[in-house]
Amino acid sequence: MRNLGNEDIFAIGRILTKANLKEEIKKVSINNEKDVEEIGFDLLFTVFTSCSDKEVEEEIYSLLASLFEMEVDDIRRMDPIQTIENLKQVADWSKWKSFFSLGVRSMK
Repeated sequence: MRNLGNEDIFAIGRILTKANLKEEIKKVSINNEKDVEEIGFDLLFTVFTSCSDKEVEEEIYSLLASLFEMEVDDIRRMDPIQTIENLKQVADWSKWKSFFSLGVRSMK
């Protein structure tokens, strides 16, 4: 497994754009009363439930396969809880909370 890098940010940006998630992410991120993990889970849940387009789904699998250093087919079959656990390992959620907070402020 590797850490989240700059190339992943652009991949995430393309996925979010294709899935048209800007407003949904603003809604989740704007609530500062939640703890970091809860915000992270809400964001992930929003992304996963909103990405029903097959092309977007494939891009998510590719991104996760790259991050987890696994094959795409293994990602497809992975337990969703394990996916969340793996995501917790590739990024420091408390640092990302600040990142998303800045992003949300710039979207207003």
